[in-house]
Amino acid sequence: MKLAAILIGLVTSTSCSMQKDDAAQLTDTRESKYQIGQVWQYKTRPAEPKSTLTIFKVEQSPKDGVIVHVSIDGLQMANPQNLSGASNSIGHMPFAEAAIDSSVTALLKSNQVVTADFMDGYNYWREAFLAGKGGIFSVPVKEAVAYSEETVTTGKRTAE
Repeated sequence: MKLAAILIGLVTSTSCSMQKDDAAQLTDTRESKYQIGQVWQYKTRPAEPKSTLTIFKVEQSPKDGVIVHVSIDGLQMANPQNLSGASNSIGHMPFAEAAIDSSVTALLKSNQVVTADFMDGYNYWREAFLAGKGGIFSVPVKEAVAYSEETVTTGKRTAE
């Protein structure tokens, strides 16, 4: 959960042009090729060739368009906050649809069961987003993962 809270801070520091009135208009959508329960291969970092992303929610925003919420598994991320010193997954990351488009390489599965674990990170993000203090990643997934790892390990935010 600590990693999820840190990642909310990361997303909060990314570009966010959402106004409070617009944010309140987040709505679930099926008007995307990305659907709940899909598991995708994506262009990963070199040490994580088997990493996958799972789609847990897809929403429409008046300003940001389609927002694709994913969890990522199969990571090898340094994380000094874990007893093991590492994390192998991120429970929630919100992306612009175009960022997912530029990242995915193959659909592996279409019926992954969505678990409640995702909702904690999503609800925390949504609260920040609706307050105008949260954003979405617009970079490819592997860059967002690298940024997340850098921030978790150094405590520094390097992107706007």
